[in-house]
Amino acid sequence: MKISWRITSLFLQRSIVPLCVILTLVFSQGCKDEDRSLGLNLRADGGNIDALILDSFDIITRTIREDSLRTDSLSLNVLGAINDPLTGLRKAGICLDFALPEINIDFGSTPEPDSVVLTLLFDKNSEHYGEFQTLQRFEVRRMEERIYGSDQYYSTYIPNTGALLADVETHFNFSDTVTWLENGVKKSAVGALRIKLSKEFGTELTSPSNRGNYSSNESFRNFFKGLALLPKTDHLSPGEGGIAAIDLLNANSKMLIYYNDTLSKEFLINSTCARIGSYESDYPANISSQFDQGGTHYPETYIQSLGGLKTKIEIKGLYDLVADGNPVFINEAKLTIRVKKSTLTEDYPAPDRLLLLQPGSEDSSNTFILDLIDEIAPINPLWIGNTNYGGSYDSKTSTYTFRINRHLQKLLDDFLAQGTVNNRGFYLIIPSDRPVTASRVVLENGELGMRGGIELKVTYIKL
Repeated sequence: MKISWRITSLFLQRSIVPLCVILTLVFSQGCKDEDRSLGLNLRADGGNIDALILDSFDIITRTIREDSLRTDSLSLNVLGAINDPLTGLRKAGICLDFALPEINIDFGSTPEPDSVVLTLLFDKNSEHYGEFQTLQRFEVRRMEERIYGSDQYYSTYIPNTGALLADVETHFNFSDTVTWLENGVKKSAVGALRIKLSKEFGTELTSPSNRGNYSSNESFRNFFKGLALLPKTDHLSPGEGGIAAIDLLNANSKMLIYYNDTLSKEFLINSTCARIGSYESDYPANISSQFDQGGTHYPETYIQSLGGLKTKIEIKGLYDLVADGNPVFINEAKLTIRVKKSTLTEDYPAPDRLLLLQPGSEDSSNTFILDLIDEIAPINPLWIGNTNYGGSYDSKTSTYTFRINRHLQKLLDDFLAQGTVNNRGFYLIIPSDRPVTASRVVLENGELGMRGGIELKVTYIKL
C-alpha cells in the first residue's frame, strides 16, 4: 500500500470564506473545549442557529483490492494460515536471512553436527487473528536467491526457494515456556516456536570445505541465502487457523547449530538481515465479484489488513450544497461507518481503528485528506481539533466515525472558485502503521437510497 502525503497547499489555499468567519473559526478552535462549550450550552440550539442539515446523500460502496504493502525489514512479522469463514484463505509467510555472530567461524577439523534448530519468538504485545487450536502446517525451504535488507519488498513477493529443510506441524502456543541449551547453558523463553531443520543442512554448514564462506557476512549470505517459511492451507476448514506476530529481532530469535555433543553456534537475526513478509489470499466469489464493478453498490463490503481489501466509498450530491452558487461554511461533516455486528466474534474482532483516505488524482493509491492533519501534525495539544478526525471503533454502537469538515469545505470552495470537481470518493482501510496486525471487518452499508447503513450528515451555514 502506498500513501501519498500531499500537504503543499494545506495552509496556502485561497478561501472564499469572509475574513471575519476565518478569524472567528481560528479563535474558537484555539480555545479549550470547556471554554467553547460554556457559551453553546446557554443556547437552546447548541450554537447552530441558522445552520442547515443535509443527510440524504446517496452513498455507493464496494470492495476492492488494497495496494500491495511494503513488508521489508518490519519491526515485527506475521506467520500462519487461516480459513476465514467470510474472507476465505489467507497465508502469511516469512523470508529472512542471517548474520554471523563472528567472522571466520571454525567448527573444527572433524565436526559432528547433531541438529539445526530455528527459534522464533511470538510477540506477546500483538493481537493474534483467528483461532489456534488447529495445527499450523508450513514448510521451511532454503532460499535460492539473495534477499537484501536494504531493498524494498512488497506483500506480493513470491520467493524463489529450493531444498526442503523442514515440514512442520505444530500449535502456536503463546504462553508456554520453552527451554533449550546453548553451549551448556540453560535458556528459556515464553511463547517460542522451535523448528528442527534437516541434519544434512547441519552437515553442510559445519563442513570444513565451507570454512571460507564465514570470512564475512557477504560471503556467508552468498553461500546460505536464507530461509522461507511457507504456510499451508489445504487442511483448514472454514473458521480454522490463525495468523500471529513474530518478533524476529528478539534476542532469542535465531538459528542454532548443535555439534560435537556439547557445542553450539548461533546465526543471528538482526537489523542488517532481510525480513520480508509474503502474503497470499483466495477470496470467495461474493467478494471477488465486487472488484471490477465500478459504480455498483454493494450493501455489504469488506476491509482486510496486510495489503488485502479496502472499501471504496462514493458520495453523490455533495455539490448540491452550493448548487445556488453561494458559498457555505461547514460546521460539521460526520461520516458514520456501521459494522455488521453478527460478523464479530472473539476470534474475529473489529480493528481498533480504521483510516479514511481518498484515491490519488492519477491512480488508485491511497492519498490523505485534509482532516488527517489532526492526526499527523496537531497544531496544539489543547486544540479541540486534534482528535476531530476520528476513526476509532465504538463497541457500544458498532461504528466508526470520521469528520471530514476540511475536506468537504475545500471540495466546495474549489468548485465555486475554479469549477474544479475533485470529489474522488474515499478509501476505507485498516491502518498500515501497524502492518503486522492481521484483521478484517465487514461493513453494513444498507441498500442504495435507504437509511441505516453508512451515513454522511453535514451541518452547514449559507454565507
